[in-house]
Amino acid sequence: MRVIGIDPGKNGGIAVIGQSGRVTTYCLARMTPLEVFEALNSEGPAVAVMEKVHSSPQMGVRSAFSFGESYGSLRMAAIAAKCRVVTVVPRQWQATLGLKSVGAKMGSVENKRRNKALAQELYPGVRVTHAIADALLLAEYGLRVERRASRVDIVG
Repeated sequence: MRVIGIDPGKNGGIAVIGQSGRVTTYCLARMTPLEVFEALNSEGPAVAVMEKVHSSPQMGVRSAFSFGESYGSLRMAAIAAKCRVVTVVPRQWQATLGLKSVGAKMGSVENKRRNKALAQELYPGVRVTHAIADALLLAEYGLRVERRASRVDIVG
């Protein structure tokens, strides 16, 4: 089963881990909606793990609308590509990967560096950037959860 990690932020990314283990990454800032759909739909069914995010009080009305529109578009692209979409809050996927918040905010520079370092450690053959680090980690989270679910199905 393919696993796709989607970090829906303005500077987010997509990481696709194929059944063979091959990793393909995309920077959302450089993609059209059609390119997003094609990336998600490239190899058939998959589970898409998408970070569950929401607007914040600091966002202006236009920014919050744009953010929600982008999130919804990514979710619909995954659904149209016949992906099973799983949303997960940052605290949950980060805890599963052994990450603890080190800054005042989840988006702090320290957390971004830490996430990038872990993604590079887990995927040494991939050129990891800040834009795709969380997407890779979301995909890794998805792999671990799917493996755990498969073992439960086999055992019980």
